[in-house]
Amino acid sequence: MKVIKLVNGEYKSEILDQGAILYSYSVSGHDIVLGFENIDDNIHSNSFFGQVVGPFANRINNAVYHDENGDHILEKNNGKNHLHSGSRNYGFQKWDIVEETESSCTLSLFSPEGFGFPGDQKVEVKYSLSSDGRLSLQYKIQGDKECPVNPTNHAFFNLDGEGDVRDSVVTIPAESYLEVDDGLIPTSVTKVEGTEFDFRKPTVLGSRRKGDYDHCFVLDDGATIRVENSGYALEMKTSLPGVQFYTSGHLNRKEKGKKGMALVPYTGFCLESEYYPDFPNRPDFPGFVVGKGKTYESWTEYKLIKK
Repeated sequence: MKVIKLVNGEYKSEILDQGAILYSYSVSGHDIVLGFENIDDNIHSNSFFGQVVGPFANRINNAVYHDENGDHILEKNNGKNHLHSGSRNYGFQKWDIVEETESSCTLSLFSPEGFGFPGDQKVEVKYSLSSDGRLSLQYKIQGDKECPVNPTNHAFFNLDGEGDVRDSVVTIPAESYLEVDDGLIPTSVTKVEGTEFDFRKPTVLGSRRKGDYDHCFVLDDGATIRVENSGYALEMKTSLPGVQFYTSGHLNRKEKGKKGMALVPYTGFCLESEYYPDFPNRPDFPGFVVGKGKTYESWTEYKLIKK
């Protein structure tokens, strides 16, 4: 497994060719990305730490979707539902390094047809690190058959580098979120006004729902999400219409994290940029289908701030 080291001024990031994983993201030596102490544990992990998840991140209801080519039966790996592309997940594969500079790298992957998702796919992701702490990810997917795609990065962040994240202050400028059923499948687009999902003003994460979230928030163009504490802040922008805000309520790894940290519930949060979950079954939801000359492209940018 190769570790690609990006450096720009006081900012550093490490990317693995395994899963195109974001393994670290730091300022002045302070790393905010959770990961395994033993880097080789990433090969067999099913917790998606820092992976580029695809072709479809998040859930598909009943592990099936229908299009003009018929029914597409996927793996049931999340109760009756399908989660994070199952065995085809890009994040379980070893990627090729296409280009590497001091502050950027481009990785590519050939993902063959299988596990219910149609078509061979050529995938590319580029990481770029700027001198003011912006880490940008640019995605590109081409396929030879029509296939819904919804890639994301599944990094778990912790602004202190360890401990419980529920004392963090969260701002999500979203007027709506996706209400979900017991299987976390979206049921409706709901206004945040008057709910426990209203983060339009800075809010301490643990002050509502015991800090337990695993929901997609609907973003306006140009929206900036911000999570902060007394020492650091992380901002995120994306070209995509949604972000899955997950506060690691189900995280419970037997492996040790960096510096021996226990990887247990509420020790990290994820900001997974995305189209809406289950969009192949919901024509009213935004989504993207590659194939027939259509290429998927998106970008997501994080900015790490030391106060």
